[in-house]
Amino acid sequence: MQQWDRLNGREDITKFDDIFSEDDRDEQIQRIDLPKEFISLANNDLPLAMMPALNYLENRGVTKKDILRWKIGCCMQGDYNNRVVIPSFNEEGYINYFVARTYGNDFLRYKNPKVSRDIIFNDLHINWSDDIVLVEGVFDAVRAGYNAIPLLGSSLNSKSILFNKIIRNNNAVYLSL
Repeated sequence: MQQWDRLNGREDITKFDDIFSEDDRDEQIQRIDLPKEFISLANNDLPLAMMPALNYLENRGVTKKDILRWKIGCCMQGDYNNRVVIPSFNEEGYINYFVARTYGNDFLRYKNPKVSRDIIFNDLHINWSDDIVLVEGVFDAVRAGYNAIPLLGSSLNSKSILFNKIIRNNNAVYLSL
């Protein structure tokens, strides 16, 4: 009977939820640490050496409220020296990725961890019962405001964790690429 249904363009959807459940487990598994040199920019008493990072963020339209909400920090030494770091938290609150953007004259503008980008950036803060705004990068998401998710690029794969969660939650999606 199953072969007959396939020939007629029908699919057995009795196990529909199982199709997507594996993707969620994969996202929960990826946990990383921030660079050991990471310093939060949400602190009140920052050294003057951090002013270039704060000036860079201000020039990009990032407010103090954004810094606090997105847990933005920077590194003053190490592999991520002179970079603003924006961490991503999975739905359980664990760091699953981060974006590190130079605020200096480094040729390489972005230097990100060598882990999978197939995550939902800041899933912890997404209201899945509301409309979703998809943008290209993290700074776009900061500016787009509430319920914005960066794609970390300009495309969305139909097998990605994000795509599947949007389908499961039946969200209205606004694209701002």
